[in-house]
Amino acid sequence: DGNGLGLDELQAGIAGGLEGAGVDQLDLLGFDACLMATYEVASALAPLAHRMVASQELEPGHGWDYGVLQMLNDDPSTDVDALGAALIDGFESQATDEETAADITLALIDLDQMPALDAAMADFAGALAERAAALGPVIGRNRASTLSFGRSPDPSSDSNMVDLGMLVSEIGVDALDVSDLADQVIRSLNDLVLDRVNGVATQGSTGLSIYFPADDEWFDQDYTAVSSAGAWTGFLQAYYAGGDAIPTDEIPTVLDDTVDASFTDDGIEVTGLFDPVALENVANATIEYGIVGDDGSVTYFGSEPADVSTDGSGAVSGFYDLTALTMTDGIDAAYAYLDLYYDDASGVTNIDVPLAYYPPGEDTEYDDVILSLVLDEAGDIVSETYYVYDPDTDTYGELTADPAGIIVPYVELFGADGSDEWVPTSDVGLYADLPGIAYDLEPLASGTRLWVELNVTDFGGNTASVGGVVTIP
Repeated sequence: DGNGLGLDELQAGIAGGLEGAGVDQLDLLGFDACLMATYEVASALAPLAHRMVASQELEPGHGWDYGVLQMLNDDPSTDVDALGAALIDGFESQATDEETAADITLALIDLDQMPALDAAMADFAGALAERAAALGPVIGRNRASTLSFGRSPDPSSDSNMVDLGMLVSEIGVDALDVSDLADQVIRSLNDLVLDRVNGVATQGSTGLSIYFPADDEWFDQDYTAVSSAGAWTGFLQAYYAGGDAIPTDEIPTVLDDTVDASFTDDGIEVTGLFDPVALENVANATIEYGIVGDDGSVTYFGSEPADVSTDGSGAVSGFYDLTALTMTDGIDAAYAYLDLYYDDASGVTNIDVPLAYYPPGEDTEYDDVILSLVLDEAGDIVSETYYVYDPDTDTYGELTADPAGIIVPYVELFGADGSDEWVPTSDVGLYADLPGIAYDLEPLASGTRLWVELNVTDFGGNTASVGGVVTIP
């Protein structure tokens, strides 16, 4: 009945089972499930097992290759690390066969070494909490650029999980006064991650994630009850308090209420001017774009990162190639919202597309779904997967859609009255058969009235925006 299993219940259930069986610890605790390779999970369950195998990212529906367990029958003396490594290899091989390997993660964690990481995290989080206001901009920018998992363009259904090692490492580089403490966290993390695999879209993932909503609006108060995250909770609360205390004259503001938009052969360059003092606190900048309706509403259908100038001018700029993502099942076509993230190091592009999925015969009840696309450097799709979000249990999983089901893309509609909601892109539904869906970045027609907008958000969640209407020549 929608009653999810919380981390405290999971810990109590396993502990009770072990006590009843007269077993002190499990050799290996495995999670063939989404988003379970987190610092919080590993720390809470460390007393119950020597090793843990889990994934930072959403897991494909095929899960692990349980044929690997045959090795225990073939050789009962197989040790736990050999079994863990074999589970990872089997998962990777199966994902390759199923063409889902682009964004997989799976790691073998030495839970016996969690006390060292716990101590390092307590020191690091404590130092960040003490200097949260001063370090807020550095922390916010690194949080925004760190590899994250279970992403969604709609922040209400985002998992807010970021890679622990990448986050701590980058903060240590940019904030020298905590770099020694950051290094200790990284050393401890490296010691306990015994084996791992990732895909082209998750390169650099370090084995464990940690909870970090970008601002307190999306912070789940239930997290404060997670005993294994006490020090990190203290940091997050200090970070949000620092954001709330940003002086009024340092909150992002626009210097000029118009944007400079110039068309090029490849698209449109957009630049806006913001208060340069306030830009020092900015954590994230984006360019968003949409079509202007006859009633003045804007139907947004894309968001991409923008660049913040460091020359003191207050300039923020973004580029848009004047295309819209379309999806077709060969019968009908529909526009879709494109939330794009490009990894400079790997050349891989991640696109998340919000959808509604209606099972066959259903026209009222639907599931909120994210279509995750991974494109290689040539722009070819190497992975496409539906992930479903259950708001009642706040859980995620791959959706194995019935090919006869219907998907309807969502776009963000900003009404002339100031309302903001995610709505179906049209009345047209597409058959949900993934192999039968084709995608295209369709050039917008000449004469299209386009709204282009630059947004900057500081580490306190304060946002300033500037935009304007342009007509595509």
